[in-house]
Amino acid sequence: MENQSNAKLFGINRKLGAGIAALCFCLFGSFAASAAPLSISVVSVGPNGATTAGPDSYRWTVEEDATKLSVPGQPATTANYSFSFHTSYMPVVAAGRVGAAKDDLNPRLADPDYARLFNQTLPELDPAKRYYVSVAAEGFQMGGAPVVFGPGGATATVYLNQYALPTAQISVFAFEDKSPLNGAPDLPQETGLAGFTVQLLEAGGTYGQSGGAVTQDGFGNPLGTTYNDDGSVKVKGSGIIRTGPDGTAVIKNLFPAKYTVYMAPPTGSDWHQTSTIEGTKGSDAWVKNNEPSFFQEFGPPGHHVFLGFTKTGCINGTIGSRCVGLTGGTGRSITGKIVNIHNSRTPNYAFEKGAPVPECWVGLNETGGGTRALFTARCNKDSTFTIPNVPNGTYELVVWDDPLDMIIGTQTVTIDNANLAMGDVPVFSWFARYQGRVFQDIDGTGLPFFAEPYSRPYVKVDPVTGVETTEQKNYAAGDVKPAFGHGIASNIRFRDGSIYQSAVTKQDGTFAFTELFPFFNWMIAEIDYARFKATGATMIPDGGGAIDPVANATKLWPAEKGSYGSHDPDFAYNPWIRLNPQLQETCSAAQVTANLDPGTGKIIDPTACFKVGDKYYRSEQGVILLEGMQTFLGQTNHIEWGKQPYAGQ
Repeated sequence: MENQSNAKLFGINRKLGAGIAALCFCLFGSFAASAAPLSISVVSVGPNGATTAGPDSYRWTVEEDATKLSVPGQPATTANYSFSFHTSYMPVVAAGRVGAAKDDLNPRLADPDYARLFNQTLPELDPAKRYYVSVAAEGFQMGGAPVVFGPGGATATVYLNQYALPTAQISVFAFEDKSPLNGAPDLPQETGLAGFTVQLLEAGGTYGQSGGAVTQDGFGNPLGTTYNDDGSVKVKGSGIIRTGPDGTAVIKNLFPAKYTVYMAPPTGSDWHQTSTIEGTKGSDAWVKNNEPSFFQEFGPPGHHVFLGFTKTGCINGTIGSRCVGLTGGTGRSITGKIVNIHNSRTPNYAFEKGAPVPECWVGLNETGGGTRALFTARCNKDSTFTIPNVPNGTYELVVWDDPLDMIIGTQTVTIDNANLAMGDVPVFSWFARYQGRVFQDIDGTGLPFFAEPYSRPYVKVDPVTGVETTEQKNYAAGDVKPAFGHGIASNIRFRDGSIYQSAVTKQDGTFAFTELFPFFNWMIAEIDYARFKATGATMIPDGGGAIDPVANATKLWPAEKGSYGSHDPDFAYNPWIRLNPQLQETCSAAQVTANLDPGTGKIIDPTACFKVGDKYYRSEQGVILLEGMQTFLGQTNHIEWGKQPYAGQ
């Protein structure tokens, strides 16, 4: 286990800075040696698709295209997406204005940065690189094109669509998922559900950072508004969209964008969602100008978004005390426990059994000649389940969960004159997980536990009210430090600094991000520092593979049960049931001895090697606010953040 510090990160950054400086020098030399002048040709595209000469007044920007080039017919290399992360930063090379677009610059020429960025001439470009040109003009939609190098130099032909542009639309379908229960619309045997409220959210320009509910169309009127041919309002809508008798609805006159669609069942109804396209109850739709009323990616066309729902218990009614389809012979029970599949670390591709899946559901489908759904039930809080009164035969067990964090899974089961005890039933997750705890670092070592016995008064701080009280407790070496309490903010950021997700601690100091999408890219974990000082962080990355909570406790420390994002105390758990710690640098007995005062036996340097019980640790203190991390489906990263009041608080 290693406690990362900003000192270590600063060292890395310094090396990166030197490398970047050298790289810039090399690029400049290459640029000067073989530059090609850039010329831009702008073409106007009218509403009927006809092209004419483009506007002679526009703004332009040239960026280096740092995406990884994929060449058809060439095998994948280390520069290809299969072996490396996506590039997110495209350096701006130059920007400027052409024609009358320069006029609106004059009032702002006093700003040297503005003048520097927007009063440039077209640059000379390095043919060894790739570039992209963006053009914006009054009365046109912004356009762009890659730079092409040829005998005449560097050229880019940019097409601009002339306003007014056609709007977009989204078609949705709510259906009863029962023939079979599988999350997909099996037509024509599955029918639509009427009266479901369709909720539309916009992404706000950043994945996961919602722009809020969409209640107005592209013309500023409530959703559902209809228009005459001349564009005037025919009937003003209510802003509320509900599915019709066939379960469908079309949301028209939208701006082209990425939207997330939710559907809410009628109040008081017993409908539970089964469908998702990549986790969560929202399904995304990307729609463009003049979007058709259907979506077609492959195969026959369909709706942009479809969401299935099922009811609890006997799907097709009952005969006596039995569900229809489960009435023959002596009924037996199917029991088990739903657990997460814990992936191994590449290049090992083994699947191991992980932690219980909260809020899980099970269903039973027919097999053979029929494919009806027969029965559904919510799991118990410990993720166990029982399906009673099942006659002899072969069935399909279906597993999903309320938040739809698990990929809906199926497994063939057979009843043969005996109860079927399945034990652990593993299912895949859509997401990774990041969890942790914020503790009051009363001895200032940055560790989540005491390296030495502690017995003196300390100031306990309530993070919400700021009220301070003096407490006296006795702690032994190895004891976990007290939680800082509820309300401490934690973020996950993209590398450009924009926030992906935010959470706050519970009363026990724990927090969790249960739906961390595996971006195959570095994300940034951040702890709030506005009101309290960060003193250290202990990172436990998930190494994947088999999980042994007992062995984890011996490798790490005896962690207390925590809520970790849940509001239900029954879902509190030991954090070491979710991960297999990827231990970092360890210490030798000689290093531990060298770090003890010969006279007192106390630890000399808490940032060096020491021993608690039978475990060796190396800690590095520092004001740690950010930590790069990445993870994969079904895996969990854990960080313990230390906090203290700022001096003078």
